[in-house]
Amino acid sequence: MVVFGACLTQFTVIGLLFAYGVFFKVFEDEFGWSRTLLSSCSSVAFLVMGTLAIVGGRMSDRYGPRIVLCISGALFSLGFVLASQLSQPRQLIVVFGLLLGVGLSTHDVVTLSTVARWFERKRGIMTGVVKTGTAVG
Repeated sequence: MVVFGACLTQFTVIGLLFAYGVFFKVFEDEFGWSRTLLSSCSSVAFLVMGTLAIVGGRMSDRYGPRIVLCISGALFSLGFVLASQLSQPRQLIVVFGLLLGVGLSTHDVVTLSTVARWFERKRGIMTGVVKTGTAVG
């Protein structure tokens, strides 16, 4: 169940993240926003993700993966809900770059460290199975 949950988390988070690129043309046509702005939001999200992954790992060690993933998942979900109401470029940067970045920050470090703690033997295989969720997503 731990491996399945971690794999499902990877699948969902990465799948939703990379689906953003599918909507570039729609955002350009609907709002007149440039690809530079749209790509910058992805860059901000990845920067926030990388920076806060350190914090996410420490929080997971302190409070446990369930609480950390629930909170970051809620923020990630809130980011997508708010993204449906965007009308200004600054809103896109805040919602996509920051909220989704915070949600992204824990998906990898928490799931992989949890799987590593659960499986002393076959740790590499279980990590590989979890990361297939990323590839499929």
